[in-house]
Amino acid sequence: MTKTMSVGRNDPCPCGSGKKYKKCCYLKPKFHEWELNTQELLSDVPYGDVIGKTLMTSLYTLDRETWWEGACHSTTGILYVLLREQGIPNVKRVLSEVKHPLEIDGRTIYFDHSWITINGGVYDLAIYKSLDHRLSWAPTINGFDIQTKQPTDLEYGVTSPIPADPGAVFVGSMSFVEYMDGFLGHPDGLWGYVQIIGEKLGIDLSDVRSKYVETAPTR
Repeated sequence: MTKTMSVGRNDPCPCGSGKKYKKCCYLKPKFHEWELNTQELLSDVPYGDVIGKTLMTSLYTLDRETWWEGACHSTTGILYVLLREQGIPNVKRVLSEVKHPLEIDGRTIYFDHSWITINGGVYDLAIYKSLDHRLSWAPTINGFDIQTKQPTDLEYGVTSPIPADPGAVFVGSMSFVEYMDGFLGHPDGLWGYVQIIGEKLGIDLSDVRSKYVETAPTR
């Protein structure tokens, strides 16, 4: 889990950039370590080099170019397109619940969440920037904690006794294209970020939207 820093996440970055610490140097050392760990974790996974490069390029780009915290549904949609367009087989989007290994005020924590699976292995980048910072956790790569390189302590795909979050229910009711189109943070919706990251990966995804018109909602 990301350690608490002496500088607050919303404080000015000590490097003098004028940005908030969380938008500048907060995770730079972690990103380098995570990149090396990802290479190791995916060394024996089919297409592991492509998957790893896509994940880390997305992580860097979304951290630097967006204000997102949470954003699991958005991150999942972007990764789904990026991975499929590079020929990665068996990529699926999942919208379900996660059980957190920590308790808060004596309560077991469940939350609605989205992530990617590839051949059944869980890939979850958005968890490192949870809306509730107490629940932020290192990303999950093929079921492993990217920080410790051990199986993640997060339990994915559980069923909790609490009612589903209305936001998750709403996302689950939308077609994939409708959801990707409706994002207000970019003139081209989430397709805009697909294209930005695609360019960094060396692939042209400027006209990719039409391929996903028949894609079902996230389940």
